[in-house]
Amino acid sequence: LPGFDGSNLAPFLQWPALGDAGFDVRCGSVDPSDRSEFDELVATVTDYLRAEAKSRPIFLVGESFGGILATAAATRGARVDGLVLVNPATC
Repeated sequence: LPGFDGSNLAPFLQWPALGDAGFDVRCGSVDPSDRSEFDELVATVTDYLRAEAKSRPIFLVGESFGGILATAAATRGARVDGLVLVNPATC
């Protein structure tokens, strides 16, 4: 999940290596014009994870603002097998 700028620019260099290692890498983004409240963003992430999880493991990576978003999704009902927080924001 992206940082506050919504772009995933900070960690993008790692994604190809993770794909090469066999991970199915998906990157979320938030359009700069999106004015969703935090709980709406959490619900969007949680719904996506429920729809995509199936029987495979889910490792959720959150960078900066995405760290608190990932933590909230993992604690509000999304099945997450691992949580990686990179320079996470706090509130």
